[in-house]
Amino acid sequence: AYMVGTQAERQRARDYITWLMQQRTGPVFIDISSRTDATAVQVPTELTGILKGSTLRDIEHETQTFCFLEGDVDMSDRLLIFGNHKGRKYAEKKVRELIHIRPRWDATMEHAVTSNLERYRSESVVKTDVRISAVV
Repeated sequence: AYMVGTQAERQRARDYITWLMQQRTGPVFIDISSRTDATAVQVPTELTGILKGSTLRDIEHETQTFCFLEGDVDMSDRLLIFGNHKGRKYAEKKVRELIHIRPRWDATMEHAVTSNLERYRSESVVKTDVRISAVV
């Protein structure tokens, strides 16, 4: 990678690339207490799935930030957002909107979805009697 900018900007770029590469081999934990380029957002663990893959990449692209779930991505409840102040605030807003839009699943909702799915399957199945005869 080719990095340009002030020494501080190049160091931040190196940090981001290092963390990105570390994610390929295991969980990454960052102490952001002394960083001026970081924001942490608490995310309910049952909703971290919406922040994987293309959704998170879209937020990064739109807000010009670098984001990732800290630690084990399947168990994490903390999203880290890196970048300038304006971009981080915009990314945080988008993440909070996603959290509020997505319904929280509970046993009642799961039962309703399951019963609706079963009803759909039973109504959608068309039973036909097919007879195959040999062609001579």
